[in-house]
Amino acid sequence: MFIKTESNNAYQTPSDLNRWSRRMTLFLLALPRFAKCSILFGIDFSVAVLCLVAALALRQGYVDDQIGLTVLAFYALIPVVSLYLIGFYRGASRGFFDAAMGRVLQLFLLLIIVYQFIIYVNPVSMMPRSAPIIFLFLFFIWLWNSRLMIRGLLNRLQKPDNQDRLDSCCDNVIIYGAGSAGRELLESLRHSHKYNVVAYIDDDPQLIGAYLHSKKIYAAHALPWLIEKLNVAQVILAMLL
Repeated sequence: MFIKTESNNAYQTPSDLNRWSRRMTLFLLALPRFAKCSILFGIDFSVAVLCLVAALALRQGYVDDQIGLTVLAFYALIPVVSLYLIGFYRGASRGFFDAAMGRVLQLFLLLIIVYQFIIYVNPVSMMPRSAPIIFLFLFFIWLWNSRLMIRGLLNRLQKPDNQDRLDSCCDNVIIYGAGSAGRELLESLRHSHKYNVVAYIDDDPQLIGAYLHSKKIYAAHALPWLIEKLNVAQVILAMLL
């Protein structure tokens, strides 16, 4: 009997984890846009510092003590701020990896030149010339895989929970973002036989309660309630490219 109880608990654990990850994802999605951007910005900056330290270790075999934390933070902050300036933290659509990551790659190629110029005009810098190249390569791998993981988590969250939804001809979806990107996404989904847009979600309080192409715009905190009420299968994030 004891063994059977342990087996049942082990069998139920994945379901408990799925429910926990679903609640956490919905909570994060319901946060204001500034909060979501701040969380991603902070995580990316922390990882950027680690990638830079790893790049120095790979280049020299050790981290030079003469390179202070201020210098490391400065070099690590440059690509993160640049990503913010090109709108990387606004969100992701289904074409995220086709367009946004291509722009990130172009940005990083430009930053290689910027780093080389900074090192050139500062001859006393202890930063090796090849370290920024290794750093940007490692950081790009992080950005790619982290956003791929986020998209996979969202897709897993948005999967139908019952067989009736699987058997339906199309999925009810909500578009996150009621700006120009959201309008273009709605026009695109209207030509699809797989998706039925039922509402918009936006962080702008001035848009809440308004209608866009006959679809009502709701606040972000209403997302969990809308998913249950409207039998929503997916939440698609709109992104300006």
